[in-house]
Amino acid sequence: MTANVTTRISIAASASEVFEYLTNLKYYLLWNPQITNLSGHGKLKLNSTYSTTSNVLGVTIKSKNVITKFRADKLIQIENKTGLVHYIARFTLKPDRKKTLVICATTVSSESSAFAFAVPVLKLLARRELQTDLQALKLACEHQLLQ
Repeated sequence: MTANVTTRISIAASASEVFEYLTNLKYYLLWNPQITNLSGHGKLKLNSTYSTTSNVLGVTIKSKNVITKFRADKLIQIENKTGLVHYIARFTLKPDRKKTLVICATTVSSESSAFAFAVPVLKLLARRELQTDLQALKLACEHQLLQ
């Protein structure tokens, strides 16, 4: 079962500032509220790996993530092929004056019978999680600029 979801948000920060939040693990918990545990530290780059434990709808999901595409201040792609849910999340940044448009295109798949419900429901759940992440990213980036 596979679902493709694209979400976007405009953030009042430069692409480099937003990219810092996306690629520095010290900021990860600020914009990934479903993550309960994170291994690793420092800045991500191409082929970096890190592990997470997330709680989604009361289900604990352990993941090993790999950075498979990376262009500074423009794009980061994160892939997870472990656990119940596999995903590819591509964050593309498009600067526009004093704002940055962040587009997150994600493919979520699972062979688990726990996710045997219809694709539209999986898509709805993935969209909700991604919108929450992007809203938290916006708050983290814009709040930092005010300090």
